[in-house]
Amino acid sequence: MKNKIVAFVIAIFGALALSSPAAAQANAMNQIEAMSGWQVCSACAGVAGKGPVASYWLQQHVGSPSMNGNSSQYHIGGSRPYADVLWHRDMIKNASVNNNTHYLTYDAYFYVADSSAPQAIEFDLNQFVNGRSLIFGSQCNIRAGNHVDVWDNVHSRWISTGIYCATPAAYKWHHWVLQVQRMPNNTLRYVSVTMDGQTHYINSYWASTGTGWTGITVNFQLDGNYRQQAYSVWVNKLTMRYQ
Repeated sequence: MKNKIVAFVIAIFGALALSSPAAAQANAMNQIEAMSGWQVCSACAGVAGKGPVASYWLQQHVGSPSMNGNSSQYHIGGSRPYADVLWHRDMIKNASVNNNTHYLTYDAYFYVADSSAPQAIEFDLNQFVNGRSLIFGSQCNIRAGNHVDVWDNVHSRWISTGIYCATPAAYKWHHWVLQVQRMPNNTLRYVSVTMDGQTHYINSYWASTGTGWTGITVNFQLDGNYRQQAYSVWVNKLTMRYQ
């Protein structure tokens, strides 16, 4: 009973934090997957930034499958097991806007044709501010436990939240929403993750690391499995909210 009460209290406080007046006034950048300026790397997506290299491509402005006639197809292949591909895009470079941003939301729909192929699918928000690096990493860890993981910046490792993440059904649109907060001391707070309409409050805190970079970026990453099966994921309505 005590555990149920604690979970209920955490959920209530999490909901209150996200329904604040500030949250209602969030700015938004929409249809990010259709924007130009995406960059990509493969080796950097692996362990210690030195992983095996995959083959990859990105096709934007895809009519089908899509929700609004304008999705983007992210593809990974190759022959080296467990190779990954990271696509990233700069979103905010203005120093004042960056300094004043404390709440971020990653909101995207994604579609998989082959559910057996992905090792994991990753959705990240990165904020580099005041000499600190805050990598708000989240992933659906499909082949190593079916759970949601978050990124531990200091130790460069994934930490399971214990939240179940089902293998995404093929030929169906899925919805991923990650809500995070930069605390006044530049600590990372993972607030919640919502998968296909079901919200789970994470409410965990992690230390940031040092950096010389500045700005806010979004990432989308595909991870290869032990056979490095080629597969595509279509992304649509990718939105970043900030305040």
